[in-house]
Amino acid sequence: MQVLVDADACPRSVLAILQELAPKYCFSLLTISSFHHQIDHAHHLVADDGPDAADWLILRHLQRGDIVITQDWGLASLVLARGGRAISPYGREYR
Repeated sequence: MQVLVDADACPRSVLAILQELAPKYCFSLLTISSFHHQIDHAHHLVADDGPDAADWLILRHLQRGDIVITQDWGLASLVLARGGRAISPYGREYR
C-alpha cells in the first residue's frame, strides 16, 4: 500500500507524522506538490505550474487501494472513482 500526499496544502506537522509512521506501519509515502512548495522528503515528486498539475500527477501514481491525503474535494472524488481512499490531513474520510 502507498500513501500519497497532496503536499501543496498539507500542514508540515501532518507530513512529519506520516514520515514517522511510514516505517513503523510498513507503507510507502510519496509526497507530490507544485514547484512552488519546498518539501524535504526522499520520495517527493514536483509537478509543473499548470492548473491542478499536482493533482494529475497524484492520479498518475495512484493504484487501487492506495490512500491519498488531501484537502481538495475534487481530487478526493477522482481518487474514490479510481478505487483509492481519500482522507483529509485532519482525519476526515471522504466518501
